[in-house]
Amino acid sequence: MTTIATDALAHRLRTLLPTQQSIEGTSNWCLFYSSEASNVAVIVAAWGDEMARAPNDRKLALLYLANHILQEGKRKGRLFGEEFAKVIVKGVRELLRTADSKLRTPVTRVVRVWEERKVFGASVIKSLKELLAKAEASAAARGGQQGGGGSRNGEAAIDEATRRKLQVGGRNLG
Repeated sequence: MTTIATDALAHRLRTLLPTQQSIEGTSNWCLFYSSEASNVAVIVAAWGDEMARAPNDRKLALLYLANHILQEGKRKGRLFGEEFAKVIVKGVRELLRTADSKLRTPVTRVVRVWEERKVFGASVIKSLKELLAKAEASAAARGGQQGGGGSRNGEAAIDEATRRKLQVGGRNLG
């Protein structure tokens, strides 16, 4: 039995960068500890806590991290899918609350991948699509853009990461 070090997990989530290397490294670290169901619950709860307090540039990186864990974790069973299903709608809602179109676009792409690959059940996907529709409608009512909540450098890093097309399981996300 390998118990996850919660302080090390919190540090990894706080220092996550929007790069493929950082996301894959953190994902692989989390997957290493996923042999115990209790560790999976701790990892996902810590992800949800970090998603609630992180700036938007890191929230997108956290979303990519969740995606990588979900895609790679699927090979080990449904534990991560079941745990993330409990918090993913709240996490995406938090990200979209202050997201501009540069952040909404990759979120939409990730949700589409989850739908195509049946990562979550129909009710979770429906809730995520409703959040995206509300965010788009709200942005249109405001005239298109809302502040991204992140630094300009963070936004540039996200754009760069998106252009490099983060890969999960050999398939492009971007």
